[in-house]
Amino acid sequence: MLNDLLKKRRSIRLFQDKKIEEEKIREILQAGLYAPSGMRRNPWEFVVLSDPEDMKKAALAKKDQPVFEDKGSHIILILTDHVASNTYIEDSAIVATIMQLKIAELGLGSCWVQLRQRSTPSIADSEAYLRKTFNIPDQFSICQMLVLGYPGEDKGEKEAASFEKKVHFNSYKQNEV
Repeated sequence: MLNDLLKKRRSIRLFQDKKIEEEKIREILQAGLYAPSGMRRNPWEFVVLSDPEDMKKAALAKKDQPVFEDKGSHIILILTDHVASNTYIEDSAIVATIMQLKIAELGLGSCWVQLRQRSTPSIADSEAYLRKTFNIPDQFSICQMLVLGYPGEDKGEKEAASFEKKVHFNSYKQNEV
């Protein structure tokens, strides 16, 4: 069952013009709240954007990849408290993954957008831009955001990386090319 979900989850960049129901958004956020974290500090909080103007502002956070300015139903900014946790980067990635799996389980699509150490067209730091734009306290890092909605494309199942090339038992062994 989990393997089927892992195969199904794909990065979706084309969405239908249809809003996700509030109940489903709450289910996604609740799934994130179950995510493991270092020393169970739960350093994450979420800012959920659904207003098209706010989503356009968030889309400016990446200069090299326009982020679906007027596409998708919602954007979830994943905040992690870097003061409270020294595993905030890992914790942020874990919660994003859990949420993406829940999104896929609900038949929705999402795209993970990496923000840490990225820049905007006019501001040198994506996180600083989002912090200022959405009034986020300095103690929070914004390592990524999720764009989500009803998929407007079908990418089929994902192929796994080669088990034989990627898995080593007892010690690393160079794969022959």
